[in-house]
Amino acid sequence: MRRGQKPRFLEHEGVLVGVNLGADFCAEHEWGIKKIARSFGLPTTEQSDMDGVFGPKRLTVTEVPTNILCWQDDGNEAFLICSDGLLWRQKDAPPLSVESLNKDRYYGQELSLPSYLWEEMDAKRSKKKFTPPVNQISGAWAEDSFGVHVKGAEFVGHLKAVYDAMLQKDLCIFLGGATLPVFENPGLQLVIASRIPEDGAKIMAETQREKYQVKMDAEKTGIADRLKTAGIRYFALSPRRARGDENTKHPVIFWLNPMEQQIYDSGWATVEDLDELIAGRGRFIKATAART
Repeated sequence: MRRGQKPRFLEHEGVLVGVNLGADFCAEHEWGIKKIARSFGLPTTEQSDMDGVFGPKRLTVTEVPTNILCWQDDGNEAFLICSDGLLWRQKDAPPLSVESLNKDRYYGQELSLPSYLWEEMDAKRSKKKFTPPVNQISGAWAEDSFGVHVKGAEFVGHLKAVYDAMLQKDLCIFLGGATLPVFENPGLQLVIASRIPEDGAKIMAETQREKYQVKMDAEKTGIADRLKTAGIRYFALSPRRARGDENTKHPVIFWLNPMEQQIYDSGWATVEDLDELIAGRGRFIKATAART
């Protein structure tokens, strides 16, 4: 797992809703959370689409992998850690401790609390006294693991509420996404399902339903099959809803990231652009390739 920037607890109208572990520009935060989702029994996107499930239920845990969870607190400091790499442990294995997870080397580094070094230096220059905040938080995550480290009785209480919701299968786990302004930052979010306000749940369902419809509209174009038949491979062919000024008769356009980038350009492409590409012409054929 890798450390996230600006982790924080999420509140709505003064009520704790969950925790955002933050994110950073690193490979570990680019691969999604498939293994975490598997460990907690989150429904797959495909299954939810087939069942017509939209809203918080689509993101709510159905299993609690206690054999790979670590909860530890002394009233003023607490850790919540989950590692898919420990799936070899028996379901009835004794609880994990931070020490058993090699606190001093790996988790200790990624989950160390903020140092406030710059704030102290600024205070010294201004000849002011600097006192670190009583409540502190750090968070880290990757595709297969996550961890939260807090200090201060208030933040320990907040994290314990999130952990208790997890044990009761009352927790949503998801990455970023705008459901309410309270969820605006990217990062791994652990949100208490029963505390998501009604308007937030509605926005969540509408966003998911629109994403599903875009996927269906993209499949109806048949462009992925035509590119495959033409032997044009790609790293990404990601659809989004087309705008009125994008000169296409289709309801979607695609972000194309081709494999053979010495021949093809990447960028937002209409279905018409991609059909031109299949024909060996158009703006996605590089000029150097067109001359050869």
